[in-house]
This record gives sequence, C-alpha cells and structure tokens, in this order.
Amino acid sequence: MKIIGGSFGTSGTVSISQNESIHIEGAIRASKTKAEVKQVVAQSQKERGFGTLGFVLGAPMLCVAGWYIGGPMGVLVGLVLAIAGSFYGKKFSTAEVEFLSGERLSVRGSEQDINQLIRLRT
Repeated sequence: MKIIGGSFGTSGTVSISQNESIHIEGAIRASKTKAEVKQVVAQSQKERGFGTLGFVLGAPMLCVAGWYIGGPMGVLVGLVLAIAGSFYGKKFSTAEVEFLSGERLSVRGSEQDINQLIRLRT
C-alpha cells in the first residue's frame, strides 16, 4: 500500500506481515503490532478521467469508418463514439489508521489490502 499522509510522512509504503504486524517505510520507519491499532476507517473512491491518447487514435479511425458507412452522418456518429469511448474510471480504496500512541496513517491501496487492515482491528 502507498502512504498518502499522516504521522509517518506523505510518501512511502506499508506492508502487513504474516504475523499481522504493520511495517511502515515512510519518512519515519516503524513497525506496529495488531494490538497497537486503535481504529481503521476505510472508504472506496472512484476517479473518472478522459483518455486523450485513445481519443486521438480512435477518432480518425471511427470517423473514416463512419464516412464509408454513413457519409457525413457516419462521421458524426464516429466522433461521438470516440468521445464516449475515451472516458475511463479508476477505483481505489483508502484507509486511515489510528494507533494507540496517537499516530495516524493514511494509505491508498487495493480493496484486498485495505480489507487486510480492517481485519487487524477485529
């Protein structure tokens, strides 16, 4: 998982070992045990973006294909399809971990990684 904020800096990595301890490699290096975790708050977020490269490559191809199929109207349909096909979504999960010592850690990772953190608290 990637560190995105907290008491250990704004960059770095976090890993959970087999014995359920948290290894933090940020501006400050630390290892925390399962018993030191006070609270874990998780959330899922979705980012939406526009792929310029996909549009630049797809628009000419779809417009040419549209021209052969439907003339000027086909070009418009091809352009609309190129625009619609260039949007993409990216889903990621974040979690804030609070330790008994008062230190906080914000991480970003896959849903599976965040679920591992949540299981530490149970």
